[in-house]
Amino acid sequence: MKRKGAIAADLNEAACVVFMQSTAQPTRLLTRLLPLPRFLPLSRSPLLCTSFLRISFPTRWFRMSAPFSSPSSSSGSVGHVVLLGDSIFDNASYVRGGPDVVTHLRGVLPAGWKATLLAVDGAVTDGVASQLSGMPADATHVVISAGGNDALGASGLLEQPCHTVAEAVGRLASLRVSFRQRYERMLSQVASRCPASAAILVASIYDSNHPEPCQSLITTGLCAFNDGITRAAFARRYGLIDLRVLCDRPEDYANPIEPSVEGGRKIAMAIAAAVKQPKAIGSLVIASADQHGSVGGGNKHSHCEVA
Repeated sequence: MKRKGAIAADLNEAACVVFMQSTAQPTRLLTRLLPLPRFLPLSRSPLLCTSFLRISFPTRWFRMSAPFSSPSSSSGSVGHVVLLGDSIFDNASYVRGGPDVVTHLRGVLPAGWKATLLAVDGAVTDGVASQLSGMPADATHVVISAGGNDALGASGLLEQPCHTVAEAVGRLASLRVSFRQRYERMLSQVASRCPASAAILVASIYDSNHPEPCQSLITTGLCAFNDGITRAAFARRYGLIDLRVLCDRPEDYANPIEPSVEGGRKIAMAIAAAVKQPKAIGSLVIASADQHGSVGGGNKHSHCEVA
């Protein structure tokens, strides 16, 4: 007979995920769910927010992750959204006097919230660091769109001759690795310069709007860049706004590569929807939003969480 509270042998290789929501007795809740050893150093203080705990056996340790989180607009919190990156956000030059992304965004954020544009048209991933000197001290959300100009700079690769498909794929693979390294470095720089409590979100690179057969080649080539962006976001539990799904119509583009008034509106709605979300377990993925900046718009598959 095993002593009460001992860990059963068949749990030695198990990993158990427990979600706790604002309870004053987290230790008691956990011990009802799992036969935890009494020496496990769990805090007995009240939990004020959702926590994600992973208890792993037999090493008997636990860790609390830092998932994407957002102040709830219904809680009365005032937010400040900062936009970093390139012309996906800094698109005023392409909308002929119409509202740009940050103007749209200011119109759909909750009352009292602010939006600051630090993104610069033409910026590459390595150039985002130069925008961080303007980071507001009260930033609550930092949204990054970077990588499109890196892809544009590498577009000559599509013109290069190759002897085999393997050779072509190998060149794309090398490009994917080098971009991923630059993108990870940029995210580290952003994380080190923005307020520690700020939520960070990133945007994928949209497919653009070119005629065929050029469009298919570009969409396929962009997979190498978007793979780096999505993997980096999920590894860090950052939110992801998927512009590939959002900007899927010709009217979303002012020219083949820049967002129009309508495209900017969609992007702003998605950002507003993302920052209005409550704390998520992992990376929150936003792929559509309605005209009020809310997730959905009748599409039940418009967002998901990647733990």
